[in-house]
Amino acid sequence: MIEYPSFFFRLVRPIDVANRLNLALNDPETIAAVGVEDPKMLVEHIRDHHPDPELKEAARKLFPYPGDSVTAGFNFGPSVVTTRRIALAIPHGDGFIEVLIPASPVELDPNSGAVAWVTCYREMVADWCAAQREERLAAQ
Repeated sequence: MIEYPSFFFRLVRPIDVANRLNLALNDPETIAAVGVEDPKMLVEHIRDHHPDPELKEAARKLFPYPGDSVTAGFNFGPSVVTTRRIALAIPHGDGFIEVLIPASPVELDPNSGAVAWVTCYREMVADWCAAQREERLAAQ
């Protein structure tokens, strides 16, 4: 049985799907189908062959198909539009008067932060899987 680190399932929501994915990764039938206890190979096997679409999608979030966009399978919501303002401080007497001048609206893209977040966790998962593979190969 492989004990996965807490960050391994961070990209998978809801939590019950993450728990079911953990169970599927340690299922003797899954391990037998893959032939070795290699975490990346187990996740890819579930992504490609599991009958449960929720588990397939959860595995795809960890190791996407080649050609998938970084945020494929995620729903981060619509972009937010905000209005910028330029603040000017105009000297007046012993102090300043702050004047806010409206500027053009700006669209804040939630995917830019999401891409960084997803990429960071995927790299952590991939690095951990690579380390597990190296340990397994060194032990043979």
